[in-house]
Amino acid sequence: MREKGDGNTTLAWRRYFDSDGDGNLSFSEFCGALAMFGYKRDALDLWRGLAGDESLVSLEVVDRDGAAICDYFADWCLKVKGGPLEVFRAMDSDESLSLTPQETAMAGGQLGRRDDYGEDADVKIGLGS
Repeated sequence: MREKGDGNTTLAWRRYFDSDGDGNLSFSEFCGALAMFGYKRDALDLWRGLAGDESLVSLEVVDRDGAAICDYFADWCLKVKGGPLEVFRAMDSDESLSLTPQETAMAGGQLGRRDDYGEDADVKIGLGS
């Protein structure tokens, strides 16, 4: 999974595996991603190694740190604008449905990057500054 996310398990999870975006991976989603990658081995055996007897797997099981970052970001989005979509809309100043580096940098200052404790959010979640 990390290989498909350019070294980032959470990126691969969001791009290829959790196709409905509900934060959980079903066996069907898992098999769909494996088929897309041309995986030829026993998918059920691989699933059991990941999920055991569970019917769903959360990102936290696969990448605890990535899940914590996503949860932190979701909470921040709710706090500053009411949710991720609202944050995106606030950042997308030209309404192109994509973000340029300039829009991202400008929005960082407008929306704020500090948490309730006055710490830089990117430092708190371990991304460096």
